[in-house]
Amino acid sequence: MLNENTRKVLKSLTSVSGSAIIRYPLSTVAQKDKSLIAFVDLEALDEAPFDEFGVSFLSDLLNLVDFYDDAQIELNGGVIDIKTANSHQRYRTTELEMMKAFDVNSAILDKLGAETPEIKFDITKDEFDRFKKIASLVKSDFFVVEDGSIVVCKLDATNTMLDESTTDHLM
Repeated sequence: MLNENTRKVLKSLTSVSGSAIIRYPLSTVAQKDKSLIAFVDLEALDEAPFDEFGVSFLSDLLNLVDFYDDAQIELNGGVIDIKTANSHQRYRTTELEMMKAFDVNSAILDKLGAETPEIKFDITKDEFDRFKKIASLVKSDFFVVEDGSIVVCKLDATNTMLDESTTDHLM
C-alpha cells in the first residue's frame, strides 16, 4: 500500500490540494470547489488493491511514510499503520463523510470520453505553483491548454474571456 510510485505521484499533486480521497484503482485529488481535479490511476502505478480512505493532510502522511525506509504500510479501519522493525507509527485517516467536498465521481471521465482530447505533459511543482499564482493574481482558476501553452483565463458570467495570461511554451 502506498508504494514509492504512488507516493511520488501523490506528492506532486499536493499543490492541487492538501486533501485527497485515496481509493483503488482511481484516486481523486481535487480542490474543494472542484475547479481543479486530478485522477490518479493507482493500478498503472503497480499499486495493490486496498480499501478507500480520506486524508486531510496528504503531505503530512506522505512525509511520515517517506521518513521510514522499507516500512510496511497497512490500513486498519480508520488508521494507517506504518511499521518497521524498530518503530510503529499510526496515522488517523479522515472519515469519508467529511471528505465529500473533495470527492469527484470518476464517471466524469466517461462523460468526457472521446469528445475531449487527452493532453499529457510534464510539469514541475514550481511551474504549477507559478500558474496558480498567476491565476490568483487575475482572480481566476480556469486553465486552457492552447498551442502548447497553458493559458490562465478569466471569464465573465456569460463565459466571455475578459483577461488571459499565457505561460511559456511547454510542449
